[in-house]
Amino acid sequence: MSNAYGEFSISRADHRRNDGTTIKGIAVSTYLESSINSGESLYCILMYGYTTIHYNGNIFKKICIFYVYITLHMKDADFKKVIIKTQQRENYIGSALSRHFKCSIKYNESSDLKKWDYILYSAEDGYARRMEQSCDFKCNARDPSEGSISTLYFELYTYLDNGKTKDGKLLYTKSDKFVYNLINLKEILIIDTKTIRNLVSVYQRDGVLKTTIPSDFSAWKAKHGSLPTQGALIPYQDILTHDPSAKLLTYDQLDIQLNQDNTHH
Repeated sequence: MSNAYGEFSISRADHRRNDGTTIKGIAVSTYLESSINSGESLYCILMYGYTTIHYNGNIFKKICIFYVYITLHMKDADFKKVIIKTQQRENYIGSALSRHFKCSIKYNESSDLKKWDYILYSAEDGYARRMEQSCDFKCNARDPSEGSISTLYFELYTYLDNGKTKDGKLLYTKSDKFVYNLINLKEILIIDTKTIRNLVSVYQRDGVLKTTIPSDFSAWKAKHGSLPTQGALIPYQDILTHDPSAKLLTYDQLDIQLNQDNTHH
């Protein structure tokens, strides 16, 4: 759906307030094309519904309309470019996997995009697997050697502006499998989500888990236009050793081509 500003979506929404009351109703959200400050964009959410108040055993409902404005500290062009490229990769690789495995694909069209990116399923073979896709631009070797990077990054936490953290992709995803797009190696690695979580837990318990976190949060935000994250670095070969169900496919096997800017057609 669209309006004068561009695309907008409508969905059901619940909002729990600090006083314990709950607002239930309809949420209408839109990304406004115009900038409000230099290089900043405004994301507007209009919620229409009712407040449910429980008082002395009675339930009172109050109709309300309210707006929530979120300022995105990223230039419009950069924001759109990141979103579009991410969606293109998911569509391109998801479709390639669907063809390779001769199965069907369903993209996540729910209001919660954190659950998974798409489902690969087959009615004939009786399976359905939720897939979470990630893209890696650094890993350039399966085995460690001088000057090479042979680890995969898994997001553990995101650092909020108030100093607190929230769960990263590895912890919040509801996917069955990670689809890791290894740009430098021109490979697609499909690995079990639970296996990676267990591996991180074991390495952390044994004190051998390597993690990475930006040294300068402000510089990170300026460069990436997003909140800084902390991630676990897991050796490529360790993943293959501990996940017997892992599937490794080359770009050639999937007929995947790259553009000059190292992104998919």
